Amino acid sequence: MLILKFGGSGRFQKREIKFNGLKFTVVDTLSFLWQYKEIYVDGSY
Repeated sequence: MLILKFGGSGRFQKREIKFNGLKFTVVDTLSFLWQYKEIYVDGSY
């Protein structure tokens, strides 16, 4: 689960996240993880 792997990252710190063959550069890891979950895992959109 992504939140367990990357959830401990500090807020508002630029970081590179790699999973499923994809690479993302994000500035707020926790916000990115929740948005990813809502959009792709839960299918909110």
